[in-house]
Amino acid sequence: MGNYRILHLLSSKIFTDIENTIVQSIDFLKNDCEIAYASPTGPISRILRKKEINYLPLENMDLKSISNIIKTFAPNVIHAHDFKACILASKFSKDIKIIAHLHEDTESFHKFSKESLLFKSASKHFTKIIWPSEEMFKNYKYSKSLIEKSVFLRKAINCEDVIKKSTLSEKDVPNFFDILLFYDKINDELFMKFINIMGLLKGRGFSFKCGVISSFPLAESFSSYIKECRIR
Repeated sequence: MGNYRILHLLSSKIFTDIENTIVQSIDFLKNDCEIAYASPTGPISRILRKKEINYLPLENMDLKSISNIIKTFAPNVIHAHDFKACILASKFSKDIKIIAHLHEDTESFHKFSKESLLFKSASKHFTKIIWPSEEMFKNYKYSKSLIEKSVFLRKAINCEDVIKKSTLSEKDVPNFFDILLFYDKINDELFMKFINIMGLLKGRGFSFKCGVISSFPLAESFSSYIKECRIR
């Protein structure tokens, strides 16, 4: 496995929870493979550099820019992280193994559409297709034709990193939280329950600093309610 050179390809500039899972996998493989990450410059580039991951900026998300990166890094494998990256990466399958990884379960994938047909057509160039969940795979219009290539990736957590960070004191961390909620997809009712519980604790005299981390933007209605409960 030591001869593998893996290029992670992303069309977005944003660092999401899915990208965090990929970063954890990079950490697991870094001693066995040579790995680089290519995406347009943005928030994700700063995070990748901070984590000391070989970041290769894409001038544009197009075939020419990707081809230049490939000539520079010479990967054996391209791990494409989203729909656009998957479609573009499929053009290089003659000499490189392509792993397709879809992040979002879009409505257009549930039915006969340009996007669902384009992905089906490109799929013949993919060695493997990674889905965040079995539910997302089943929602895809042409899932039956891809079952042999499909795998499901659970979110990875670096336990040692979590334990290390849990031992830090308030002096060591500028933004220290007593309670921190991580969520990917959480319904409105559950989130309101969390806010209510925090508000109840505040009302009973408990003093704490609470934070929420998610790849999804917080709705304005939630922000107003948080202020009403005096937990912000």
